[in-house]
Amino acid sequence: MYIVTAKEMYEIDRFAIEEGGGMAGKLLMENAGSQVAHHIKEDYAIDQKIAIVIGGGNNGGDGFVIARYLVDTGFDVSLFQLVTDEKIKGDSAYHKQLWINRSGVIEHVTEASQLQKRLRAFDIVVDAILGIGVSGRIREPIRNMIAVINQLDIIRIAVDIPSGLPANDDEDVDIAVKANRTFIIEAPKVSAFCEPTSKYYGGLGSN
Repeated sequence: MYIVTAKEMYEIDRFAIEEGGGMAGKLLMENAGSQVAHHIKEDYAIDQKIAIVIGGGNNGGDGFVIARYLVDTGFDVSLFQLVTDEKIKGDSAYHKQLWINRSGVIEHVTEASQLQKRLRAFDIVVDAILGIGVSGRIREPIRNMIAVINQLDIIRIAVDIPSGLPANDDEDVDIAVKANRTFIIEAPKVSAFCEPTSKYYGGLGSN
């Protein structure tokens, strides 16, 4: 098993994108999101309502892809974007537009109390808020939104890494999603196998 640090993962992705002539980033995101959606389809009942919470960066982009594939297979999916439109950039913006083009609805959520009210109606929340670049204290309002997700009686699925959790083993945890299941993308990160960070991952799945 190949275990990576955040720096090593960024280098792997950079090499793949450069070798792919500029299109590889979108394809990597498409492949990652479709595989996570496949695992969700295989492991969870189609009558369970799914909320996908979207942040900036590649993790959020994965969330848009996951939503497309789940809807196409018959799941009831709602998207909640927790950051401003300006923070959805590059490949993530591309996949957001694909979701919009298929008449996909996105609800913008700006406060933790608002997110809490919305998520009460769902059985599963897919965490696509923060990726592997986390370091130090999580900023508001995301910090309180993570707290809300942890407090609710809901199945929590993390995409690649629970939001708020550092990828490496040498950084303190401020607050992070306590996932029931984490679907790893490409390679597991160091924190998946270290105490006290491994407990945030729940069960591990792999693409």
